[in-house]
Amino acid sequence: MSEENTNTSEVQENQSLLHFFMLSEGQQFETMAEKIISVFRRDREMNNGKIYASILNMRNLRELVSVQVEMLSARQRMLEDSHIILDKLVHLRKQYRQIKGNAYNDIVTNMQLRMKTTGEKEAIVEGMIEISEMRHKVEILENQISYYSESIRTVDDILYGIKTRLDVERLLGV
Repeated sequence: MSEENTNTSEVQENQSLLHFFMLSEGQQFETMAEKIISVFRRDREMNNGKIYASILNMRNLRELVSVQVEMLSARQRMLEDSHIILDKLVHLRKQYRQIKGNAYNDIVTNMQLRMKTTGEKEAIVEGMIEISEMRHKVEILENQISYYSESIRTVDDILYGIKTRLDVERLLGV
């Protein structure tokens, strides 16, 4: 019964990011950015707690197999969440490029200011509220993807350590 509850909570965790992105389409950016940051913060705290607990449990030889299973499960969840965010990031970057291109074209064709360099136009475009908010959103997602990448690397190191320890134990006949 306990495993069934654990599996149910893991399925809910895996679906939470996907549902968050699907249900929050079209919301205002400020509330959206705050929600994204909050969801990612909770997710990082949960993952960090599981990784830390698994590292502590590695000290007990009897729990190594369960730690290994837990780490494999956590790795898969992080990989799935990372791909969900990557998919969202691709769409967001496309939208960002379109909005930025439209703003740049508007400046070039409709502004009466004479600008000497492309950098001046770029500064004006990047300073527009909609574009800067979109860029912030992109950076938030990029940072979370980076976090997942580093966490997956940490989990891989833990799994390698477990494998090595089990091999040594097997060789020693313990």
